[in-house]
Amino acid sequence: MSSPVFMPHRNAVLVLSMALIGLMTGCAHLSEHQKRDPQYLLGQACFAGSMVKKASGSVWIKAKSPETSGQFPADVLAQAPSTLKMEVTNLLGGTEATIVISGDQMVIDSLHKKPGETAVERQGSWAGIPLRWAVDLFLGRLPCPPEGAQLRSPGDDVLMAQTSSVDGHTETYEFHLRDYAGGLIAESLIWSQAGQNGSSLNRVEFHFYDPEDHTQSPKRWEAVSTRGEVKVRWRDRVVSD
Repeated sequence: MSSPVFMPHRNAVLVLSMALIGLMTGCAHLSEHQKRDPQYLLGQACFAGSMVKKASGSVWIKAKSPETSGQFPADVLAQAPSTLKMEVTNLLGGTEATIVISGDQMVIDSLHKKPGETAVERQGSWAGIPLRWAVDLFLGRLPCPPEGAQLRSPGDDVLMAQTSSVDGHTETYEFHLRDYAGGLIAESLIWSQAGQNGSSLNRVEFHFYDPEDHTQSPKRWEAVSTRGEVKVRWRDRVVSD
């Protein structure tokens, strides 16, 4: 997942924004200013799962990419800041393979390797989806822009964030939010990466469903890139902060 699965940095301003959410969500209706205020929208979009430090349970995964395609159950352990372990199981509950993701590196080790075969290692992305976001996604967080991103709101409940890297690449985050529990919650995110000349390097569209009551983490999400797609549905999930 330009790293295979998935990892945002929370900035100090974001933490302050989330502290204001408790005051804002007591209102039955959001003001027009709130619906267009970029900093408020960032705090709302990135609040989901922000306090979750550990998540475990079982998921159903459907993947389609040049690397691999199929659907399978897996037992998951995600732990902040950068550890994700999955045991892919068969329908009888037996382990078929293990997947370990740390940062933007992934190692897939099948229990049915042929003699002489080694574990498969990938770096950067899987199915076109940055792996640096994998841990956060399974913790129940959303890919969010790093500190210093330029923010603007082109319309109600829409947030645009843009960052530039030292290599001249730019990343754009386009959040679409909806009303939820007296505030807002992100229902989709379009992330794109462009080169120095503006040429498109990558694009991933995320959709988030079924938020948990206490964490607002999506219990179902999907990510579709130009190179593939991954869909995840939690079957059971336990979290701690």
